[in-house]
Amino acid sequence: MVLPEPESQVAKTLPDAWDHTGQPANRSTTGGWTSAAMILGVEACERLTTLGIAVNLVTYLTGTMHLGNAHAANDVTNFMGTSFMLCIEVYGVPL
Repeated sequence: MVLPEPESQVAKTLPDAWDHTGQPANRSTTGGWTSAAMILGVEACERLTTLGIAVNLVTYLTGTMHLGNAHAANDVTNFMGTSFMLCIEVYGVPL
């Protein structure tokens, strides 16, 4: 039998969030600016990685595949646009 928690404990925890130990997340000690900064840092690293892949893809297409600069740049912009549109579609935003 599960006993209901006291009202003071319910107000301090988030209903559908848990901490790293599996306990209900406490509002006063979880989230906040530290978590937001970490998320922004990960997103910035992801963007830099994507741009690095795009630059290397232009080099690969012009050097190894012997495409012209204009054709290689067009292929890379098509790749970047497709990857960004797929991210939007995966997250459920209708196009």
